[in-house]
This record gives sequence, C-alpha cells and structure tokens, in this order.
Amino acid sequence: MDRTIEYERSRFREGTRRAAAPRRPLIGRDADARLARSLLAQPHVRLLTLRGPGGVGKTRLALELAYQLSSQFARGVDWVELAPVQDATQVLATIARAVHASGTEVADLANAVGPEPMLLILDNFEHVMSAAPLVNQLLALAPDLRVLVTSRTVLHLRGEHELFLNPLSLPILDAHSSGSTAVEMFTRCAQTVNPRFAVTAANRADVNQICTLLGGLPSPWNWRPHAYGW
Repeated sequence: MDRTIEYERSRFREGTRRAAAPRRPLIGRDADARLARSLLAQPHVRLLTLRGPGGVGKTRLALELAYQLSSQFARGVDWVELAPVQDATQVLATIARAVHASGTEVADLANAVGPEPMLLILDNFEHVMSAAPLVNQLLALAPDLRVLVTSRTVLHLRGEHELFLNPLSLPILDAHSSGSTAVEMFTRCAQTVNPRFAVTAANRADVNQICTLLGGLPSPWNWRPHAYGW
C-alpha cells in the first residue's frame, strides 16, 4: 500500500468532508480529471465508474477529484474503502459507517445522506460486485447523491457511466527520447529516494526500458527506483 495514498484516504475515515490537496502532483491524468469533472457536473450522470487495470491510478485520480469537487457539494465527500471488505454483504455496513448512518439498510443510508448534494466515493469495488444493485437502490432514495466508483470492472448498472483509464504514456525505446508521463512518474518517485536523480544520457535508455517493462502502470508497488540502484 502506498503510504501517501493511505494517508489521504485516512482523512476521510476521520470524517473530513472537505478534502485537502493531495500531497503529490497528479501526473498524466489532467485530461481524465477534466472529463470526470465534466461528467459529474451533468445532471443525468449520477454514477461514474473509473475503470482500469490494477495499479493504473484509479484511486489517485479519485482522490484528486475528491479534492477538486468537495466544495461543489454542500455535504462534501465521503470516502468508502472497500478493499478490506471480505464479503459483499458487508458493503452496506461499511458505507453506513462512512456516512454516519443510524442503521445498515439502504433507507438508513439515504436518510444519513439527506437532501443536500453529496459525492460518495466507493474505492475498489471489483471484488464485491454482487452488492452493485444496492448502489442503484441508494441513488433512487437519495436524489441529490452522486457516486464515484473505482473498479477493475464496470458495475453493469442502469445509468452507469464509465471512464476507462489507460496506462501512462510510454517512451520511445531509444537512447534519445524520454518524453513520456511514465518517465515523469518514474523520475518523481526516484527523487523521493535520491533527490539528485535525473534522467541523463547515461541512464535514459535504462529508464525508458524499465518504464516500458512496467507497462506504464504508476502503481507505487511497481515504482521502486531504489531497486535499480537510483
């Protein structure tokens, strides 16, 4: 688990509904963030799923959107981390804790959300798919609620809108090019280990190859520059 992302998510668990700016910059996702904001601003888009492979940056983008959009929702943003949930039957209880509901039925959650506009973020939904219909039930009972989901697969719900996230752009595999968002991400991560690190003529080909081998996935589990001696 990336400690920076874990820290950002922990603030939601502590009840913060006005998200602070993430501690590290968003790399290679500005266009995706603009499109997601545009979709969520449309009245008919109440359920948006950020879909992509594991490690592509769905949670990081969701955190950025939480920060950018929290002031636009009167009741702010609630974050629900579903990765630790072992059983789909526990999804309602997990959401209930996040929204401070008095019970664990869908109606209890809707009452807790109330009549004010709110954004509910459900992170890592892919392993509790049997609970997906409950999301639509909640949306039906809470007309001012918007739901942002991160998942490796879509929920297959009526009214769901999908935004697929591609891996970061890859460099051209030669010693003369390093202009890609994957290289930018690698460089920033390398500098957390060695502030003096820079892409040079001597290491450019190796950096390009590493980024290509990682497939442009920015997952912190993969971006460990110290493992390569930098």
